[in-house]
Amino acid sequence: MSIYSIFIDETGDFYKSENKNTNFVAGWITKNFSKKRTFNKIDSVLKEINNDISQEYGKDYLFNLETDLHYSPLHKDQFRSGKDNHIKVPVDCVPKIIETITNTLKNDTLHIFRSSGFPIYFINEQASYFEILHSTIFQLLDNNIFDNEDLEKIEIIIASRRSEIVLGKEIYKNKEEYERKIEDSLTREINEVFKYKKFAKKVEVKIEITNRNIGLKIADLFTGCQRDSKYIDSYTNKKKYNIQNGFKYSAKRKCQELMDIFSLDKAKGLILAFENVSSKDLTSENIYELENIIKIFLSKLGDSLHDFYEELNYYLNTKTARDSLKYENLDYIEMFIKKVESYLPLIVVDKYNHKNKIDFILLKYYLKIHSHHGRTGLQEVEKMDIMLNKF
Repeated sequence: MSIYSIFIDETGDFYKSENKNTNFVAGWITKNFSKKRTFNKIDSVLKEINNDISQEYGKDYLFNLETDLHYSPLHKDQFRSGKDNHIKVPVDCVPKIIETITNTLKNDTLHIFRSSGFPIYFINEQASYFEILHSTIFQLLDNNIFDNEDLEKIEIIIASRRSEIVLGKEIYKNKEEYERKIEDSLTREINEVFKYKKFAKKVEVKIEITNRNIGLKIADLFTGCQRDSKYIDSYTNKKKYNIQNGFKYSAKRKCQELMDIFSLDKAKGLILAFENVSSKDLTSENIYELENIIKIFLSKLGDSLHDFYEELNYYLNTKTARDSLKYENLDYIEMFIKKVESYLPLIVVDKYNHKNKIDFILLKYYLKIHSHHGRTGLQEVEKMDIMLNKF
């Protein structure tokens, strides 16, 4: 029987709304993992490198696998402070160390992954981190890697984020309890979403401190490699998971969240509802629920129609111009535009002509997307020409 292990770390600041390709979760998947066996396997191949370091720099500068495997401080002296001030290995020796480790792990690594994309709207750093984490985990699990008949268990090990700045004072005081609640909540949601999969009820979620688990240290390594595009070019089993493609797994939970957001900000709530319903591969049940919510939101939009128009323009501009992943977003945004356009008949005409303005905005970005793909149609151009002359 096989036990699959998914190790997940993160990098960057999850409070920055603009995606600069530096804020993501990442890691690796392996099978029948053993901390001791993995540690010994890596440690044995590093002995020759440490011998060379000892001869050239002295024994004080050796690489210690147990304490020094932290990607950023290894590569940059300025990060060797605080809990990483013990790292002494010369920076110019690091590439050979990392290359040796990644080459050693290649046969044990089933998959290397990272998230891509960033939520436009979020309450705080922890909320944006969890949205990205959830989306990535659910997409990972919907993978033929886990269709193995002899699967005994899937363990998901997530690096702890025990920071008082991130969690706040009250939660930080009870951080262990907080982490257990996250583990339980995520496990329940996984079991519900994948109840028809062979691995249903066989998933275990754990949050652990990185320096106590060599698997998480390796996740940190692969995270850094994917941020800097180093060391893993020869790996063919790697993939990015865009957060937009994870909406379909959380549609039920999202419905209540959307209602809560709409009660506070109608424009953002409606944008997020359209964002969710534009996801690929939604079930008919999920589509029905989300479309009902959109109809309810539109009926209650009232004086917030102008806010929706402004928010729509901001959202489309961000996704197609400001986002570092704008080219990755194009097909999704085309679906989003078509979905919003299909609901235009439900928007009440007001004295400020917002309905036509929304139609104009949708057409403008639709033309931009088609222009990029080289398939702008005469019909769309003529419609734009009529609108320009009219307004």
